[in-house]
Amino acid sequence: MEGEIFVITIVAIGCATGIITSWLKNRRQAGGIDQEVFERLAKAFMRHKKDAERRIQNLEAIIADDTDTSPTQIEEPKNTIEIEDEKEQKSKSGNSNLSNMLRE
Repeated sequence: MEGEIFVITIVAIGCATGIITSWLKNRRQAGGIDQEVFERLAKAFMRHKKDAERRIQNLEAIIADDTDTSPTQIEEPKNTIEIEDEKEQKSKSGNSNLSNMLRE
């Protein structure tokens, strides 16, 4: 089955290539695109290319500014646990109802 699919694919590619080349030859012989239309398309393409390059340069400048001004660094996690002293806990016992509510 795989061999048949391979042969069919090769034949389809060959036929498509032949059709495209004959279409291109006919286009060239028929005069192709008018010179005025070609000039207009070339100018529009060049304008689009310059605009795209300008936008890319602006984006690169923005990205470069962001990386230079605010480097993002990840801090290492702390391996220590802070434990309150009993004295601190007793001084907070005056507000025990609130602390119990918060703990729940």
